[in-house]
Amino acid sequence: GSLRAVLARAGSVAELDALGAQLSARARGLQAKARLHLSSLGVYRHHSRATRQAVQGWGASLRESEQRRGLVAMDRIWWRLRGDLDAYLDAAEGELGAHQAALEAMGSYEGCSARMSAVTAAYAASSAAQDFARRELRRAWRRSTNAIGEMAAVAEDGAVFPSLMASEGCNSTLAAQTFQQLRFAVAGTNFLVHRFAASGLEAPDLAPLAASVRRIGDSFNGARRDCRRAR
Repeated sequence: GSLRAVLARAGSVAELDALGAQLSARARGLQAKARLHLSSLGVYRHHSRATRQAVQGWGASLRESEQRRGLVAMDRIWWRLRGDLDAYLDAAEGELGAHQAALEAMGSYEGCSARMSAVTAAYAASSAAQDFARRELRRAWRRSTNAIGEMAAVAEDGAVFPSLMASEGCNSTLAAQTFQQLRFAVAGTNFLVHRFAASGLEAPDLAPLAASVRRIGDSFNGARRDCRRAR
């Protein structure tokens, strides 16, 4: 049966021995998974900090822009998206921390320095952390794809890129920064796609995200093309 079922009924010496063997096998799988996931999450955490610093550095240009309303709306959505992505990242790191604690408990048990009750408690906490991280992943995906759709709509409806290029030229710095901000958002959401596979979950529907990405790209590239034709 499942690990949870074994945990629920474990009581006799024989059952505890069987549980110990099952947990030991699972520990080996978790160790390999933890190494891979820690590397992936570490890279993304670095990317998250770098994108935050870059966007914060563009704040002065945003405040001075005549197109402030549309840009501020996009900026607010972007920071909301960043919060959702980072909330998931915290949950994923918590899951890996719980896995590591379970591995350490299993090692202590095999070294006869811990009771099976401590091992089962650690693995129960690991399972709970995994469930929480999966819920946060689904939530982050839903909210981030919606946010990118909102930003695509703001860019189109507010003619953000055409207006910036009309006032600053076809190579508008602020237009380029805004487009890069949107690319950061898409990169963060793409990270979630990989996390579905890593978490053993069915892949999400990518069609809405792909449509929003196309709209953003068409908006920026179309504005630059029209600007150059007009000059």
